[in-house]
Amino acid sequence: MITAVVLAAVAAIIPVSTADAFAAGTTASAAGAAEGFVGAGAPDGFAAGTTGGSAGVTVRATTFEQLRAFAAAADPLVVQVVGSIRVDPFGDMIPVASDKTIVGAGPGAEIVGGGLVLNGSHNVIIRNLTIRDSYIPGDFDGKSPANDNDGIRLDTADHVWIDHTRIERVGDGGIDIRKDSDHVTLSWNVVSDINKALGVGWTPNVLTRLTAHHNWIRNTVQRNWSIDNTAAAHLYNNYLENVTQYGTMSRNNARVLVEDSVFEQVNDPLVVHGAAAGLVQRRNILTGTTGRADHAGEAFEVPYGYSPDPARRVKALVTRYAGPQSTTRSTPSTITVALDGSGDYGSLLAALGATRDASGPVTIRVAPGYYREQVRVWPSQSNVTIAGPADAVIAYDLDAGGQKFYGGPLGDEAATFTLLGEGTTVRGLTVTGTAAPAVRTAGDRTVLAGTRLTGLLAGGGRSYLRDCTVAGGGDLITGTAVAVLDRCTIDPAPGASVTAVATPALQPYGILVLKSIVGCAAETATDLHSRTRRAIRESGASEETASDLLNRTGQAVDRPGAGCAAETGTVLLGRSGQVVVRESVLGPRVAAAPWLPGNGRFGEYANTGPGSGRPEMSRDQARRYTVGAYLGGWRPRT
Repeated sequence: MITAVVLAAVAAIIPVSTADAFAAGTTASAAGAAEGFVGAGAPDGFAAGTTGGSAGVTVRATTFEQLRAFAAAADPLVVQVVGSIRVDPFGDMIPVASDKTIVGAGPGAEIVGGGLVLNGSHNVIIRNLTIRDSYIPGDFDGKSPANDNDGIRLDTADHVWIDHTRIERVGDGGIDIRKDSDHVTLSWNVVSDINKALGVGWTPNVLTRLTAHHNWIRNTVQRNWSIDNTAAAHLYNNYLENVTQYGTMSRNNARVLVEDSVFEQVNDPLVVHGAAAGLVQRRNILTGTTGRADHAGEAFEVPYGYSPDPARRVKALVTRYAGPQSTTRSTPSTITVALDGSGDYGSLLAALGATRDASGPVTIRVAPGYYREQVRVWPSQSNVTIAGPADAVIAYDLDAGGQKFYGGPLGDEAATFTLLGEGTTVRGLTVTGTAAPAVRTAGDRTVLAGTRLTGLLAGGGRSYLRDCTVAGGGDLITGTAVAVLDRCTIDPAPGASVTAVATPALQPYGILVLKSIVGCAAETATDLHSRTRRAIRESGASEETASDLLNRTGQAVDRPGAGCAAETGTVLLGRSGQVVVRESVLGPRVAAAPWLPGNGRFGEYANTGPGSGRPEMSRDQARRYTVGAYLGGWRPRT
């Protein structure tokens, strides 16, 4: 019988509706085709036979208190979630007991500010539901004890079917399958705009069996999936899009089969980590991916029947049909990001994810603060402007020369801010890296205006920097592509280089520095450091965290101390590639012989200041090295 607590919360026991039919396993054509649902009307794969709460009555939850009571009840129940339910306290995980179906009652059903946890539960179905916004701004890596806010967490749960859900902007993992959970199927779900998407493991035992098909994982960083010590993980017809660090990983003693899936703009799409790990891949499509696509071991025998769609159809099917019943989703032309909760979003990752629903150009306005996150503007996110004051600091701390935990160099992927979309504009902001470029440009027609950064990697397309400050140590400007720095302040640390580029031999243009100040703005790097310090302190970080962040910032930004007059003649203008510096003021830090001989195509014209005075190109030669020549007819607007 239903407990007294549940009876007190029941508003009504309702007749069968579309949501009931889905909960009970009715076919898509009978129950939801009109709303865009496709897929099996009952759980398939390893979760086949799961019935959820179909043996009980159907109840409707319109409040958080009702939902918590129904979900924890001892009796079988079909719990319909009506409208938007906000979790209190923020970040709380709602326990779901055995023999439950949690299903959204029509479009717009959602749980906001928390998630669902199945601890030792069995026979559970979760469908047609959005779970969102339990992320704590500023904790990008999800390391804060207060930010262990998963979308759905399974601990020693069995026979679980999660279908047509959307999980976005949660604090830690999107879906975590942990501690010997078994017989799990994930189908037609969307997991997006978070750092960690889907993890499997947290156990030394090799028991878990998982089926995942027709899921859309987008705008994430890691664990897409991370599968550890799993007896059988069968992943097919999934679409992974815009993944920063790595895609699907088989770890330790996991056995993974990946079939007929699409990986688009995914770094290291398929990774085997550990000598005993197995990963077999079949008929997958990799588009715009970089890095590893591993294959190891033999495939396990799939113990059930299934009919995968051809990989060439997967993107269209998944992007059309995955997720809960559709609601109108749109992004205004201006959205805001703030750490104090006053913005539309608490991270740039989330704000950029929202641009997918925009009908035209979008401006993202960033409030002051210290945003420690690795940011990607993806090729699908074109004509985006990101703007904010100088004390809005974007920082991350990877080492381009370091190794990934699963092997291989980090390289260019270690950059803090990577701009892959065409027509991206950054106005203002401060962007720092420690031992990696602050900004990597790879999309065409990129503009940085009034931005402060500790290094630029011109990785592709054409970039135009106006009124920017580039300050720091090492090689400040690298890459193979075209970049123009116009009216910028370039302040290398003693012994550093302004450029060390690798312009291809057949490419006529590389880097143009025009009407800029180079090598003597000692106060600039100090100012950059002080702004970063102030942003960290005002972010509300703990004293220990603030001290750690300040130490990293000190490694990334030159603090000249005695000033450039005390350390003259040590900065190179170029080590390699095609570089022209013209009509600029060269300070005393610039070396008397600032071009490394024999390794580049260098030129100077009409420079002044104590660091100038070398032979220059003629006026006729200089006419070939103009902004228009470098940018090929593109006239950027700042």
